[in-house]
Amino acid sequence: MFCRNVMIYFSPSCQQLLVETLSRLLAPGGHLFTGDAEPLHLFSHDLAAVPDASCLVYRKLENL
Repeated sequence: MFCRNVMIYFSPSCQQLLVETLSRLLAPGGHLFTGDAEPLHLFSHDLAAVPDASCLVYRKLENL
């Protein structure tokens, strides 16, 4: 799933809701590709940053 350069246009509460929704829609082990404008580290979610990726990539944790 891709979400690039979109979140900056929403309020912080809408951003949190978007992160929760994207996470819920991802299958366990699925990947979310974001841009620099999507500061996921500011929000609570069940995604883990993928190390050594050449872009911002998060993987949904499989055991939640």
